[in-house]
Amino acid sequence: MASSPSIFPPAVVRAFVKRMNDYFSETEPLKRDTIAVLQLRDLESHRKGKLRLDDVRPLFAEMRAHLEQ
Repeated sequence: MASSPSIFPPAVVRAFVKRMNDYFSETEPLKRDTIAVLQLRDLESHRKGKLRLDDVRPLFAEMRAHLEQ
């Protein structure tokens, strides 16, 4: 499957992947939520529309599955 160009700057994409890895490495739920909130704020600053914390968690899971293929 061909990938489409990212709507996010490369630095934002790299930060997303780092935070995603941090998120899945963390065992404490509160710290995981903190990581997800940081990512939420970063994504919101680069896209139109509203995101919720419940949008970021599945996004991390989907991207992790995609990267593991």
